[in-house]
Amino acid sequence: MKIAMLTKSRPLSFWLHIFANFGFFNMILFLIVALISKLSKFSSFLNQLSLNRRLLRTIKIRSRSVNVSNLRVHDFTALYVLSEYHEPKTTAIVKILSKKCNLFIDVGAHIGKYTIVFLTTNPHGLAVAVEPMPENILVLIDNIKKLPNVIRRVKILPLAVTSHEGSVDLYISSDSGGHTVIEERAFSLGSKRAIKVRTTTIDKILEDLRNFIKFQDSYRKMCVKIDVEGAEYEVLEGAIKTIENLRPYLIMETFPHNKKQVFKFLRRYKYKIMHIEHNNYLFIPLCN
Repeated sequence: MKIAMLTKSRPLSFWLHIFANFGFFNMILFLIVALISKLSKFSSFLNQLSLNRRLLRTIKIRSRSVNVSNLRVHDFTALYVLSEYHEPKTTAIVKILSKKCNLFIDVGAHIGKYTIVFLTTNPHGLAVAVEPMPENILVLIDNIKKLPNVIRRVKILPLAVTSHEGSVDLYISSDSGGHTVIEERAFSLGSKRAIKVRTTTIDKILEDLRNFIKFQDSYRKMCVKIDVEGAEYEVLEGAIKTIENLRPYLIMETFPHNKKQVFKFLRRYKYKIMHIEHNNYLFIPLCN
């Protein structure tokens, strides 16, 4: 690395000032410090490059029954989500519940990671993947198609899940996993664009599912994963019948603005709360 590279952004007057006031030795010392700083930044760049390469090599979900190294991704968030570094404890919980439950509702399915984990762990299970963002839905469909014997056991709904049926503004994030229907959260993240999407509720999804399949008793053992970027309480408001009658396990990401509200709601319905990792929680029904 040439010294000129270090001094490129420094005018000649700056170096004359250093020499005049601190002498030649201190000017050399300053150059050494600048060089170390540049090398440190270069080292950070190499570390990040190495991490990216490790992620590219580990686009897989650790499961005996599936290798998803050929799944499609469309941004760095999707790449990270499919790596072993993303929510390993949550992934393990989904696998455990996949052996207990035969129905999985994936609310905010993104590109299908947890839907795929469930379906490949439980060869007889049924999944409903719900995702409102058109770009994510296309990737989700492609990923499901790449897995044998899965397409017949999953229903994909291009909808947002809230407390009511109708439509809502979905605020678009630069991060494929950060889209939200909560206006305040969108503004805090700097989202300036929204699209209109249709909405449904968990209760409606279950009602339609009864008409779609012969709703066997085995499907009453179910798990709902909720990742809706701040709209968790609204989703729960549209799931009261399901919570009362079917008592599903709930895996949910919460946010500071509604965490207490969500906890209070689910305690009222006799759910035990277990922290998994980060903002993710498992809610276990105490009475089945």
